[in-house]
Amino acid sequence: MFSVPRAGQHGYHHRTEVNKKIYRIGKGEDKSNAKTEYDLTEKAITPLGGFPHYGIVNEDYVMIKGCCA
Repeated sequence: MFSVPRAGQHGYHHRTEVNKKIYRIGKGEDKSNAKTEYDLTEKAITPLGGFPHYGIVNEDYVMIKGCCA
């Protein structure tokens, strides 16, 4: 029998993530969204070959530190 997460020993507070560090918020259609103040070359945020098991980033994105569940 399954139930929804509730406040308890293994409930809501163990499944909630807060205070994630946000590195960057960007637009997917921008061709220079990986440009920094030190590296001024125009390139997309997607690395060569794409991200493993994800592919090419075409939409808006949020880059955070760590994992997201």
